[in-house]
Amino acid sequence: FQISIPRSLLSYLHSLRRQTHSTTFSLFLSLYRLFIYNTTCYTDFPLGVMVENRKENNLDSIGCFVNTCVLRSVLNPSSSFSDFVSEIKSSLIEMRDHSSLPFDDIVSTVDTDSDGSTSPLFQILFVMDTVMIPSSDDGFRMIKSSSTTSKYEQTWYITDYGDEMSVKVEYRSDLFREESVKNSIGFVLFLLQEMAKEKEKKVNEISLMRPIDSLRFHEKKRLNKQDYPDFHGIGGKTPSHGTLRFKDSSILMKKISKLSGKIASVLREEYISFYGEPHRTDDFLVFFVDRSIDLIPFVLAAMESGFCLAPISLDWSIERRREVLSMIQNAAYVSRAENVRGTLCLPLSLIIEKARWLSKNKTRGLSRSLPSDLLYATFTSGTTGVAKCVCNSGEGMGNLLLNYTREYCVGAHSSIYQVINYAFDIFFCDLFLSLVNGCPLTLARGAIPERKELEESHSSHCFVMPSFLSLSEEFRVWASLDSVLVTGETMQKRAFRELLSDGVPLHQLYGATEQTINNTTQRLHIDSPRRGVGGVYRNLIVQSVDRNGLAIPHFWPALVRYSGPGLARGIFGEEERTKNVFPLDESEEREEDVIREDHRCFHSGDLLKRNGDGNYIFVGRNDHIRKVRGKAVDLHEIEHHLSSIPRISACLIRLSKDSQRLIAYVVSDLPTETIKEKLSLSLPSHMVPNFFLKMDGFPTNANGKIDVKALPEPLKMEWNREEIIVEPRNELERRMIEIFERLLKKKISRMDDFFSSGGNSLLAMIAVQKIESELSLPLSLKSFFQLRTIAKMCESLQGIAPVESHEP
Repeated sequence: FQISIPRSLLSYLHSLRRQTHSTTFSLFLSLYRLFIYNTTCYTDFPLGVMVENRKENNLDSIGCFVNTCVLRSVLNPSSSFSDFVSEIKSSLIEMRDHSSLPFDDIVSTVDTDSDGSTSPLFQILFVMDTVMIPSSDDGFRMIKSSSTTSKYEQTWYITDYGDEMSVKVEYRSDLFREESVKNSIGFVLFLLQEMAKEKEKKVNEISLMRPIDSLRFHEKKRLNKQDYPDFHGIGGKTPSHGTLRFKDSSILMKKISKLSGKIASVLREEYISFYGEPHRTDDFLVFFVDRSIDLIPFVLAAMESGFCLAPISLDWSIERRREVLSMIQNAAYVSRAENVRGTLCLPLSLIIEKARWLSKNKTRGLSRSLPSDLLYATFTSGTTGVAKCVCNSGEGMGNLLLNYTREYCVGAHSSIYQVINYAFDIFFCDLFLSLVNGCPLTLARGAIPERKELEESHSSHCFVMPSFLSLSEEFRVWASLDSVLVTGETMQKRAFRELLSDGVPLHQLYGATEQTINNTTQRLHIDSPRRGVGGVYRNLIVQSVDRNGLAIPHFWPALVRYSGPGLARGIFGEEERTKNVFPLDESEEREEDVIREDHRCFHSGDLLKRNGDGNYIFVGRNDHIRKVRGKAVDLHEIEHHLSSIPRISACLIRLSKDSQRLIAYVVSDLPTETIKEKLSLSLPSHMVPNFFLKMDGFPTNANGKIDVKALPEPLKMEWNREEIIVEPRNELERRMIEIFERLLKKKISRMDDFFSSGGNSLLAMIAVQKIESELSLPLSLKSFFQLRTIAKMCESLQGIAPVESHEP
């Protein structure tokens, strides 16, 4: 299709062209590069342009002869737009002056590492024609073009008619939707208008947020608002309904409330006895309590006393307990295990004996007075691997309970099955959801759900980790529940389909500990996007931003920042890190934002994309885009393709310790070579893992998540197998090795994969030419990509023609 640019915008173009002393073509190239930077932050993005080749005398008789050349320019984000246009002009002149250089000479002369993940050398081609035919039309005009096959991912044709200009775009429909291309043109023209007003503005300060986009964003915020209950003091309320069950025991919540009051009294006495004064609001209460029916009174007692609860799991190793305890000072510690104090060297360990707190008369606790008071702390390393203590307030929990009750129809008729470890923040959600709705709560006896327990408790709602469901063989038992909530990890495709085919009501939740557990939700269906995370909860705000933190529209995959009720107070003991993770939200411009007490936002590092229906797709993490031997690799993308292979029930991709190799952990009965071949059909060679480790199942931590640290690495013998040189078996293999080593500039063997050894599509084409010219053997490029190793290529070439030896 094509768009006719109105005269009103042409006036901006002429003005900007005069200000920057540039041509229309160089301006459009600059504006498009600026658009790419705004949406991806790529500073090095080559574009293709066409130049006439009339410098050679023997071309004079040819009517039209053009070359496609690469325009290479590295954008400096701190430079002004006018400076960037000047750089584009210089690059165009330099490119035209050297457009006749033979490409083979350039390849052989420039000895540099190349990125083989993109082919050809550029994906976007720009062409401009000047046709001096006057036109009287004005305004935008969309013209549908006939279907064609686009040679490049996109080709932009800019035609100047004198008093009118049009932009026509050909694009590959398997890569882009028409709406995306239309938006791209619209934003390039928007940048044209903005740069005509502020050509000296720095590149990293230019925003794509149009007035209409800001208006839509604030309207969505307004429509998503809803009053939510004040959570403070909930621990001091007496639950009038509900029952707590554990194993064969049960106790009414009324009795739980009385017990918690007695424990709270003991806590205050012991604290005053040790520190000489009452504790202060937000002081930590670290506790080690086994999973039992007494667990809930301990939690409620801490809340009644006004402590911030900091649970440490007894399932954790001594090393991990010491690691998290080293973050906290001047806290009280509660345990029912006598050996905990001596093992961990705690300064104040309140060994609570049951006989003591049972003898106490109930006294009212110190009710919390502000929603912003801390409620609990979570010790986690998240996706970064760096341990941290995240502190959350009651305000976020109040809003979360509103959304859970509304989205999953929780009420007094419900029954919650609690299986998540109490050191994980989801535990608190299960507990408080039961309390505010007055429904029964069943504490699972173990770390994984039990079928008998689920059936006997008549449970209706349950949080469960996807890693457990992915390996489960009993799916039908979950169909009796009203809602099965999964979060934290991607569920394997096989389990996903079987659960839905058995009628299991699955809900995908997504979020972060720093934003009170979850931000979005969706009911899963068989045609749901594999990485869909659903719509945003009430009162929460999700804003797409670029790498400079500037707001951008929700049209492209982008980093997101969160705001609204639920932001954690911060990361305990790390003031600088807290400022970086929770910066001030500088986008607040409206009246409704002024009354908000918390003007911060949270940057999670996740990449999301919003669909037309308002639901979000999880694209990946900013820190999951890794460099492996100089090439960008998305670990989540590999996992997605790997899990799509039939008979693979679970998979995980990790980098080796030296960050030079990809390791695939798979639960499957397929041969490794079969998995590798199938994966090679959908991924470029540099994204195919170097090692595949077969496992019966993945190790999990106390929270039910996959324990990445417990995953094995390949044995040293396997690790070094890449470096073993297998000698050639015959003359043909020897000659082929010579060709490959000249191209790859390294020693290789007959069993080495050409692409895993550093080859790319360009070198593959050169290799095919060399094989034909030096060995007189025909090998198609398609066969080269399929065979990949010298051994397989030589097997297919054997018998076609003899290869003469050059040895004396």
